[in-house]
Amino acid sequence: PSYYADAAIIAYRLPDTDRDLSELKPKLTTSGGTFNLKDLIDGDLNNASFLPPMKVDEDMWNQYEFETPQTFKALSITGAVHIAMEDFNGGPSKPNTESE
Repeated sequence: PSYYADAAIIAYRLPDTDRDLSELKPKLTTSGGTFNLKDLIDGDLNNASFLPPMKVDEDMWNQYEFETPQTFKALSITGAVHIAMEDFNGGPSKPNTESE
């Protein structure tokens, strides 16, 4: 038999300055494929779209451009496809984030 129960619930108030990414209306560009901001930030981890593979040693990327500088305290990147792609088509062995 399987058993499940919540161990704890932690709730806290978000600061009034916190904004949803969609409110910031970033300009989205990518290294390939067709994506829209709504699909990338909807929180649905089961409905994934993948960047098309690039040539070996070429970067695959999504870029969010904001009108003003922004501070992010957390960022989630999902998917473990890079592990399979690393062997198959030279995908990134160490996915990373960059900012300017």
